Amino acid sequence: MRATTHRKVDRTAENRAHYEQIVIGQLLKAPDQLDRASILSPSDFSTPNNRAWLTALRALDDHQETLTSDDVPTVIEAVSELTKRPVAEVTAQAAALIEQVWSTANTQDDAIRVKRLSTEAQLDAAMKAGDRNKTRELFARLDALDEIKAGNSKAKSDRVELLHGDEITPEPISWLWPGWLARGKTHILAGPPGTGKTNLALAMTAAITRGGIMPDGSKVDPKVVVIWSGEDGVEDTLIPRLILNGADLSKVRFVRFIMTAKGANRLFDPGYDMPLLKQAILDSGDEVGMFLVDPVANVVVGDGNMNNQVRRAIQPLVELANETKCVALGITHLTKASGNRDPIDRLVGSVAFGGVARVVMIAVKMSADEGGGGLLVRVKSNIGPDEGGYRYHLEKDRLPTDDRIEATRVLYGDKLEGSPRDLLAMAESIPDAEERGAVAEAKEFVQQFLADGPIQAKELEQAAKAAGIARRTLERARKSIGVISRRGFDGNWRCYLPERKSVGEVGEVGEVGEKSGQVRQNSVHVRQVRQTVGEVGIVINQEDNYMFAKSANFANISSNGEEPPPPELPTKPLSPLGRRIMKTVQATPAGLDTNELGRQVGNGKGASSLMVERELEELARCGLLARTNGRWVMTRVQS
Repeated sequence: MRATTHRKVDRTAENRAHYEQIVIGQLLKAPDQLDRASILSPSDFSTPNNRAWLTALRALDDHQETLTSDDVPTVIEAVSELTKRPVAEVTAQAAALIEQVWSTANTQDDAIRVKRLSTEAQLDAAMKAGDRNKTRELFARLDALDEIKAGNSKAKSDRVELLHGDEITPEPISWLWPGWLARGKTHILAGPPGTGKTNLALAMTAAITRGGIMPDGSKVDPKVVVIWSGEDGVEDTLIPRLILNGADLSKVRFVRFIMTAKGANRLFDPGYDMPLLKQAILDSGDEVGMFLVDPVANVVVGDGNMNNQVRRAIQPLVELANETKCVALGITHLTKASGNRDPIDRLVGSVAFGGVARVVMIAVKMSADEGGGGLLVRVKSNIGPDEGGYRYHLEKDRLPTDDRIEATRVLYGDKLEGSPRDLLAMAESIPDAEERGAVAEAKEFVQQFLADGPIQAKELEQAAKAAGIARRTLERARKSIGVISRRGFDGNWRCYLPERKSVGEVGEVGEVGEKSGQVRQNSVHVRQVRQTVGEVGIVINQEDNYMFAKSANFANISSNGEEPPPPELPTKPLSPLGRRIMKTVQATPAGLDTNELGRQVGNGKGASSLMVERELEELARCGLLARTNGRWVMTRVQS
């Protein structure tokens, strides 16, 4: 639904000169009412002759206390001199102007009309020229004219309403993503260039539109998302990213144009048009879950560093979120880390951006020592916890429907606990020589601890703590090694090495090996399931891609002891679609054919039949699934 402007444009623009002459005639008939046309300047008139009349009246008024009809001959002479026309011709024109006036009671209203017609003419020219700043200024002038025209009637009708506290019913915060995205509230997502801020917002959009899963495992009910972007193209950037992240495009709305009352289109301006968008959302009947504005700095008309200006400019966005009950998410940039600076102070522009937002998130790149990727941190919340974060990676891929188009998707990783400052410092800092030595020791510890297979992430953290390894050092070591973390079907995170080493490759590594062995002996629960094939012990976890494939391979060892060629292991974690397929097949021992799988894991979840077929081929290539008698089954792995 296209939004329509709330301003009623004067349809008499083609008679602009006519209304100018009416005002001039009123002022010549009653020169003492010149003050009632004080809103006008000569430049508001469309012709040199009309401009000359107001110029002459104003010049004479500057030299006399009050003008009367006796001063009209002097005005006529001044106009004659300004326009280089004979006095007789100007005198005849003055008589005609005065004759058409039957009342001067509406002089002020007619002056406002002339001013409005002049401003609208300038607005049309500015829009055609693409002068955005001038367009904003002229819209503001028209608003001011509306206020002036309302005049005393508005002053008499407006009043302040006081609401009694005992008449208010308390309500809980309505969370779209618990602790992170609250309905009816304003949020900020900031980050340096290249950190994937917009990608993260589009990944959230995808989850909201399809009723997907958020990084913490919570499920979102499907809702519409409205997007305005002043930086990225819709067709070549936003749509491909949304498709790759699994969005339901039928629930995505893009804001582009405003249809004016004159029937013309103009670009949506977030600094001026937020009330129109709010009304369009309310009129649409859609249940909007989120409105994304990128960049949020564009809502500010004026100096984006001035606290008071920014707070006033953001208010329409706050009202939009409150009245439509959606999450308002603004994207902005972030300055570099500096000393012990508060993360909120790193937002580009006024501190009001962080002050007005109820939740502020920051995305940063992880250093090479941390394994790369990114980190999403919650640095401020007035309505919930303000700590913790999630690792994420940006993965490039081609669209399944058009391999000419490449885009990026977001893959979430581990949940991290800690204060915003600690997490950001971990992600952005470069370790010194002493810390690099500690990381090297921690790497050896992790390799020993995970040598036999997947271990719950909590167990690894507890063991490292018992071995005197700091959490930050452990994180650096994990990422340096390339430890993989996956969430199992039971909801627990497990860690394992990217490649399994043979038994002969793993040995004691000095003191660290002794620590690892001691901790492993004291562990309450080291493995979930252990399967023995010959003399090889294998730890199996249904959610762990790499161990899954290797387990399948070991389970197929022939009776003569010959091991078949190992399957080609996946080079990246399973996609959400892959996880759904594995879980569905596991729940059906008899197996499912391709069509049945497509209906169960694809319909309503943003996956086409082509996407399901490609994912099945990939799972078969990795040795995770096999096709028997036309039905997909798990490879022979005891679970």
